[in-house]
Amino acid sequence: MRSVLFPTDFSNDSKQAFKFMKMFVQKMNAKLTIMNAFLDSNSPRRFRLEEGTMHQQTDRRLRRFVQSEFHDESLENIRIKSDEGNPVNAIIELSKGMSYDLVAMGGSKDFGWFAQILGGRTAKTSRLAFSPILIIPQSEKYRMPKNIMFVGNPSEANTLTINNRMQKVITALNANIYVHHSPNPSYVLNKRKNWLAILGKRFSLKARNRNAVMMKKIQAANIEMLVYRLEDKNILEQLLDYYYVVQKTLNKGIPVIVINDRTYKRL
Repeated sequence: MRSVLFPTDFSNDSKQAFKFMKMFVQKMNAKLTIMNAFLDSNSPRRFRLEEGTMHQQTDRRLRRFVQSEFHDESLENIRIKSDEGNPVNAIIELSKGMSYDLVAMGGSKDFGWFAQILGGRTAKTSRLAFSPILIIPQSEKYRMPKNIMFVGNPSEANTLTINNRMQKVITALNANIYVHHSPNPSYVLNKRKNWLAILGKRFSLKARNRNAVMMKKIQAANIEMLVYRLEDKNILEQLLDYYYVVQKTLNKGIPVIVINDRTYKRL
């Protein structure tokens, strides 16, 4: 893994997630870009905090952020980047090029279930980015994962485990690998546009049992990182998948790497 992008909004959640990110990039010996996207000049929510242009202000905040986290350590592999516009759009645009092997973002478990299903910036980025998204949950103590589980339908979960980019992560972490084949209960509904049918299938007893089996396997194998294949479906199905797999795993304090359809085709 050559390069990782870490977007930050300077929040406590972001600063907490960076503690894991710092260990991760050092283990991978990867270059790290820390970026912040500020609101464009037409936004009524944009305001000035300091002297200078918004780019200058943001760059200064990013430099202070880096210095506060790395102290006397070498900053040779660290760079900063400020961008103007919507943060999600900025991240997606940066992921289009092949410059970043991974985008890492902080995740929160403090939102209510409705907000989690609708998804925030992290959920939207996970669905639309062109690079794998590592979502880091809030935790009091982070450590590098020793047990990683790949989750997807039978053909794609196996493909992900032998993928060259993922193999580099596994090798660097010296992790044990588990594969969980989980045919999605809503997968058969791809050609159906009836949202009530999708909801009925997702909330069925069979679907809940599938989710329960996966969570039990995660607990039994002491899984410390999940790699999840988010399949290309309609928005409702993707948001429900995100909530029932990704968010519930994050709520257990386990980091998740999300690989959507755009990313899967480029791996």
